[in-house]
Amino acid sequence: MICPYCNTVNRDDHEVCYYCNKDLTMLRLIVNKAKHHYNLAVEHAERNRFYEALTELQNSLDLDKTNANAHVLMGTIYAKQKKFDEAIRQWEAALQMDPSIYKAYTYIPKAKKLEETIPTFRLLKITFAILAVCIIIIGILTFKNLRPNPAEVLLNNALSDYKNNHYGKALERIEECSKQYPASTFTPLARHLADTIHKEVEERKMEILNHMYASDYLKALETGNSLERLNPDPGTSQFLKLLRDEAKFALGKYIKTQLTEYEKTGTAVASLRQDIDEFAKFFPRDSITIQFQERLRALRLKYAKVDETLLQRNFENILSFDDITKTLAALEDFNKQYPEFSQKSGVPLKIRSLKQIFITGTLLEAERALEKDNYSLTSSTLARITPQDLSSFPRVAQEYNNLKKTFARRQKDKEGRKAREFLARVESALKQNNLDDLHNLIAQKDSVHLTEKEREHLNRMVKTAREKTAVTSYEDIMAIGIPQTPNDLSEADARKTLSALPVIQFFLPPDIAHQAKDKLLYLACASHLRLGEAEKAREIFNNLLREFPHSPYLPMAARMLYY
Repeated sequence: MICPYCNTVNRDDHEVCYYCNKDLTMLRLIVNKAKHHYNLAVEHAERNRFYEALTELQNSLDLDKTNANAHVLMGTIYAKQKKFDEAIRQWEAALQMDPSIYKAYTYIPKAKKLEETIPTFRLLKITFAILAVCIIIIGILTFKNLRPNPAEVLLNNALSDYKNNHYGKALERIEECSKQYPASTFTPLARHLADTIHKEVEERKMEILNHMYASDYLKALETGNSLERLNPDPGTSQFLKLLRDEAKFALGKYIKTQLTEYEKTGTAVASLRQDIDEFAKFFPRDSITIQFQERLRALRLKYAKVDETLLQRNFENILSFDDITKTLAALEDFNKQYPEFSQKSGVPLKIRSLKQIFITGTLLEAERALEKDNYSLTSSTLARITPQDLSSFPRVAQEYNNLKKTFARRQKDKEGRKAREFLARVESALKQNNLDDLHNLIAQKDSVHLTEKEREHLNRMVKTAREKTAVTSYEDIMAIGIPQTPNDLSEADARKTLSALPVIQFFLPPDIAHQAKDKLLYLACASHLRLGEAEKAREIFNNLLREFPHSPYLPMAARMLYY
């Protein structure tokens, strides 16, 4: 405490100055009050209540401007708030009051150093912040670009469901795609897929209804099962349930009628067992199915003896047929209708034996026809044997294949001989210049099987024949002479000229055709004028004028036409 009268330093607990003996009681109170504010500031600073601490320090300094520790603490608070200029001023003020304060002496250089490095740290912080923002933006854009299009995902899932026969799920995904992403480019594709599914389902439903209208309930149930395996939408599933109920009722009613008839007459309908088996296939665990099966079993036991006697007679009657083909057909029908009796009576073995006899006899008949070169009979005989007939007889099947190969080879040889004979006749007619026979033979070329090489040879001969015909026709026309007027031609010559001109124009050798074309046009013009066809004559004259303006026949044609 400094005496305000003589500036003597006194202890804080003295009430009178050492030097001047002045009363220091009031000063002591002020100093103690300043210390109290300082202590409160220390407490606030320790709890990071910097605003309250600065206020208390200012109050302390207002009471005691010589309190260097208050300046030191105030500078420390400003430094924590990164107000380094203000902190340095406070520490310098403290040093001016008390140069021995070590804290202020060490804090000032540190604060100056921090003040210099803070901008760099701030710049780095800003740079890192910008980089972080850029990385986040790039990440968002990358995620947005790499993330699959949700509409495309739904469409792909719908396609997968469609391929895996989950039509109902596929339609649900398509509906979700249309509702959530109506503007997506994948939505039209999704709708097209939905149309395809609806069309396929509707076609199946229409097929089912057609079977129901035709009372073909088994086919309707079978088609319904195939549609049910596609796992369709709930509406279609409800439709199929109603279908099954209706078909079940109709089939059950029909089978009940047949069982009642069987019970009354003792004669069962041939397809009754098969009908019950088909009913059981679609309704295997139904109580009605069990009822039908038990009732049929009881009726069959009741009429078993009578049935077997009758069936034995039918079997013997079939075996008495003269025609083995009819016998086989009748036995196969008998075996299908009465499988249990057929098994006991050896019908399948009899069918196998007769079938082997039939195939062997047919092969012998085909061999005899082939030996006589009767290829049509051989072909029709072999056609009577089906692959199904041969499946049970490997050895006979081998003989059949060998015979068929022999037949094919001989037929090919025959066709080759026929083709060679045909080509020889064409060459002979061509050499003898017998054009009528040549044209007749050419008209028959499609009835002869020719190889590619033979056909090329024939085409060359046909070309030669047509050229010869064209040259002959040209010579015949030239023999008529060049008319000066239309009346120099007879009507017969005019008609002959006009009928021969197309052949000459198309098939005359190019060297002759080029030299004779204007002459031919002149003759055509004269022939049309002779027949009174002036309009056609003018048309040909115009062609002559356009193609051969310097032809010597042009003035002659003009005189005939216009004078």
